[in-house]
Amino acid sequence: MRPTLADIAREAGVSAATVDRVMNDRPGVRAGMKAHVEGVARRLGYLMAETAAGKPVHLRLLLPEGTNAFINGLAMEAETQAAGRAGVTLRIDRFDAFDPGGLAGRLRALKGNVDGVALVALDHPAVR
Repeated sequence: MRPTLADIAREAGVSAATVDRVMNDRPGVRAGMKAHVEGVARRLGYLMAETAAGKPVHLRLLLPEGTNAFINGLAMEAETQAAGRAGVTLRIDRFDAFDPGGLAGRLRALKGNVDGVALVALDHPAVR
C-alpha cells in the first residue's frame, strides 16, 4: 500500500500540516526541515528518487476544451509545477468533454507511451 502524508508525518516526527506544506512547496518550512521531510518521503516510496536512473518522466494531462476558469487555472498550475521539476515533461491536451469515445481512444493511444496520465472527464464506461 502506498504511504500517505500521515505516514510521512509520523516517520518524520512532524505534523501532517508540515508535510502538506513541504509536498505542495508552500512557505513556512525551514530548509533543513523540508529536506528531512522529503528524505522520509523518498525512503517510504512516496516520492521518486531524483536520480531514478536519470530517466525523464513524461506526463500527460487531459482536460476538457473551453473557457472554464478552474480548468484553465489547473492547466497553468500543472505547467508551473512541471517546469520546476528537473526531468519532468508535461503535455496538456484538450478534448471534447462530451465525446467519451474520443477520450477513450486517446487514453488507449497513450498506453505505454507516457509515465503518468491525469484527466478531468465525465464518468462514462468507455473512459473507465
